[in-house]
Amino acid sequence: MLILKECRQRQTFTSIAARYRVSVPTVIRYFDRIQYAKPTRLPWLLALDEFKGNVQGQKYQTSITNPFTHKILDILPNQNTQDIIKYFRSFPKKQRNRVRWVIMDISNLFRKVVQEVFPNAVIICDRFHIIRLVLRAMERVRKWIQKSFPKKSRYFKRNKRILRKAGHTLTPDELVCLEEILSHSEDLWKAYALKEAFYKVLDMKRTLYAEPELQDWLELVRSAGLEEFQAL
Repeated sequence: MLILKECRQRQTFTSIAARYRVSVPTVIRYFDRIQYAKPTRLPWLLALDEFKGNVQGQKYQTSITNPFTHKILDILPNQNTQDIIKYFRSFPKKQRNRVRWVIMDISNLFRKVVQEVFPNAVIICDRFHIIRLVLRAMERVRKWIQKSFPKKSRYFKRNKRILRKAGHTLTPDELVCLEEILSHSEDLWKAYALKEAFYKVLDMKRTLYAEPELQDWLELVRSAGLEEFQAL
């Protein structure tokens, strides 16, 4: 069936559900039917990711994919670090040494796995998760600033999406609203400026230009003096 075939590709349950006009739980039920044979070889590029499911009573599972072919190689029933390490150790060491890059989120869980079983691999943090970290830091600034202006609290909360959007995508009305929000706090203005500067780093297409831009951004973070951004 088409939904079952789609579930074998690296994409979200929500996108499949929307395409076939079914509910997300329906897509998940199809997904749970899939049986993956353990791959015989590991590719030089791997991606590890967690997703919410319901396999063997576990809330989260781990997907192993080949980003180059966009194929799911295997699904592990949980996200337990030792179980994942044990799984990869079942492959010959020679194969594991050939893995050069692992794409993952920034969790310590997967970092420990890579360090343990892929000694020659470089960790590549997923772009989505890095952006989310920066947005969360800005959100924490917004929340404590919002508490300082109780009469404006609902206004801040109602328009928080404007802070999250890239500046060049804002409409004229949204720009007016943004100016009003940022006028209440220099720290919130700094947090927003850091977010916008980070988007510019991500727009760099070549590592040659991106690396110095990233270093400049980290210097901006240090000089801004915002505790919420210091852990990035």
